Amino acid sequence: MDLSLTETQEMLRTTARDFLKQECPWTLVKDIDESETGFSADLWHKIADLGWLGMILPETYGGMGSSLTDLAVIYEEMGQALLPGPHFTSAVLCGSIVLEMGTDEQKQQLLPAIGQGEKILTLALTELDYGWEPERIHLSAVRKDGSFVINGSKCFVHDAQVADQIICVARTKESDDPVDGITLFLVDRESPGLSWRNLAGFLGEKLNEVTFESVEVPASSVLGEVDKGWSALSGPLNRATVVLCAYMVGGCQHLLDRTVEYAQTRIQFGRPIAAFQWVRVTSSARRTTWKRPAGSPTKPCGNWTPTSPSRSKTRRCHWPRPYPARLSMSAAIWVTRSMPVSVLTRSTLSISTRRNQRPCILTWGTHTTTGGA
Repeated sequence: MDLSLTETQEMLRTTARDFLKQECPWTLVKDIDESETGFSADLWHKIADLGWLGMILPETYGGMGSSLTDLAVIYEEMGQALLPGPHFTSAVLCGSIVLEMGTDEQKQQLLPAIGQGEKILTLALTELDYGWEPERIHLSAVRKDGSFVINGSKCFVHDAQVADQIICVARTKESDDPVDGITLFLVDRESPGLSWRNLAGFLGEKLNEVTFESVEVPASSVLGEVDKGWSALSGPLNRATVVLCAYMVGGCQHLLDRTVEYAQTRIQFGRPIAAFQWVRVTSSARRTTWKRPAGSPTKPCGNWTPTSPSRSKTRRCHWPRPYPARLSMSAAIWVTRSMPVSVLTRSTLSISTRRNQRPCILTWGTHTTTGGA
């Protein structure tokens, strides 16, 4: 199987790299991250003008109709630059949800605006009873005179502070089957009874708690079928996860490049630290192609376990013996398979090593993942 990029994809990568180098320097990323909103309208409009926000949307709705691979090429470059903004939550995640579940009228109304950057959407999924499973959805939506009244709260909602509308995952019916009775609603951020607050202390994009107090939405705001929203949600989430993995791989690659550069320029005992055997072996291992040793299990072992009351979670896993590995997209996809897309964040990527087993510790936002490397 030939996994090399096509000529068009190489052009996309070059264009993205040149644009981000000029328009998204580290100083700008730092300023945006430290701002109250974590958002730059000027940078957002420039991204929209390039067509990046509508890449996976069909041409019928003003998009480019590109493949996920094309989009992954762009997002790997975004990850290297740590491009801030709601591009992932709005254009990729919510855009895919509307495309999958929306009516023709909803698609005509929302998708062109999303692709042009005129409207920003975000997904409100996880709650205080934290989890990625349908049984964790407790926020309720009750029918009332042809409308629905929503009550409850959502946690770790990305970009709610700048979103125009929020896709809210709510429970509309109690059932023995937790998958049954979940409905998605499109809620205006300025709706009476809706409020949000920033969850201070988290790194990366602005994470929010969104509270719904008797928020009334019309039946026309339902995305997909009433009570059947969970099964239809899985497809958009899986596609969005692939794109997010490409972003993470780009961040890891940038981190590796900076680490190698530092090792070559940092002088200790009269010579660069890259000349020392342990540093040289570790750096070369990071550049080795991912390859599972014969006889090893197809997946690492381990489970998600809380490491502190701060809801940070750690994945601890390793193969039976250490071997050189490179954190590639396939590895990142496996790592994130059990993780909520709504909680993964873009900032704070770091890699460290330990002697002998040398696990690769990847940290992003509020999560730390440890895998054999």
